[in-house]
Amino acid sequence: VDYKTVQATALLPAAATITATTRNDTISQNRADNQIDGGAGLDKVVYSKAASSYTVTAQAGGFRIMDKSGADGTDTITGVERLQFGDTAVALDIDSVGGQAYRVYNAVLGRTPDAGGLGYWMSSMDKGMSLGTVASFMIAGEEFVKNFGSNLSNQALVQTLYQNILDRTPEQAGLDYWVNALNDGKISQADALAFISEGFENRANVDPTIANGFAYTPWG
Repeated sequence: VDYKTVQATALLPAAATITATTRNDTISQNRADNQIDGGAGLDKVVYSKAASSYTVTAQAGGFRIMDKSGADGTDTITGVERLQFGDTAVALDIDSVGGQAYRVYNAVLGRTPDAGGLGYWMSSMDKGMSLGTVASFMIAGEEFVKNFGSNLSNQALVQTLYQNILDRTPEQAGLDYWVNALNDGKISQADALAFISEGFENRANVDPTIANGFAYTPWG
């Protein structure tokens, strides 16, 4: 069955292959083993029970959502960015908005993002805010300023970012590269945060912890 016009809160028949539309679709889970392709858009699958009732596991090309009791079956999903459980929401878009928001939040503050703040920045990016703009707000934010001060020199900022993001002091070549780019005006301090946050080393450190999705509180 090819469901090209799945509507919000639609109750699916028992066992199906579901292909959503190019819009932002909401698909309600049923008690069967479904193959769900969200396609384009920002898509969400809704599950009625608490998140602890399911296991979410990344696999090639998507995710496997299994009801631990077996009552609601097991879904294989691709092209779906978010899950909504009875008690929390989970982001699966590790390589796009969700993952970017998590990594930059973790990077600038040096801690696991709180669900509410993470949901706010994800919502802002879902609506079109760039990662660089989010980074600029975070550098100017109360927590960063309280911990590290305001109007940091370019060298002090790079040293702080390396410590927060990569848990180490910068190697001289890396320090020189970023400080020179900042001093020459080729990039802004927010750009440096965004670039380092999305760099290979940080992704190698952070992505394994969020590979099976991460909880957030939807905003708005």
